[in-house]
Amino acid sequence: MAEEAGFAGAWMTEFYDRSATVSLAAMATAASTITLGSAIAYAFGRTPLDRRRLRRRREGRSR
Repeated sequence: MAEEAGFAGAWMTEFYDRSATVSLAAMATAASTITLGSAIAYAFGRTPLDRRRLRRRREGRSR
């Protein structure tokens, strides 16, 4: 959607209950030319579960 609107980049912020990494991975599956980045990464909120979610989204599974 952002690419179609002519944007060159999109940035995500991270909150204690939302992972920017997982959101960016999901957006990257639909994006082809736009630059994606994380503005803030909350390191203390990272868990092994986030890595599993990221891997599953990359494999095309939602859970």
